[in-house]
Amino acid sequence: MANNEIDTSAQIRELQAQVEELRESLKDRANQVANSVRDTASSAVDYTKSEATKAMDLAKENPTTTAASLLLVGLIGGMIGYAIGCSTSQSSSNRYWR
Repeated sequence: MANNEIDTSAQIRELQAQVEELRESLKDRANQVANSVRDTASSAVDYTKSEATKAMDLAKENPTTTAASLLLVGLIGGMIGYAIGCSTSQSSSNRYWR
């Protein structure tokens, strides 16, 4: 009986050691992934800032073209919105006004 208790205790200690090794391994891997994500996000932010600065400089150099482009985009967006609004409201407006 004492032999079984010793074997069980040894097995439990071995399992605890293995669990601790797994925890350390997972912790290290999680740190690697977090560092990788942080580096990628930092690169993306730097790239976005760079591109935004280029766009702002271009807009400052060509204010008339920028204004015309924004006006055109706004008009196209308005026409698309109007077309969608008209196509969805026809069926529902007929129901309410009859």
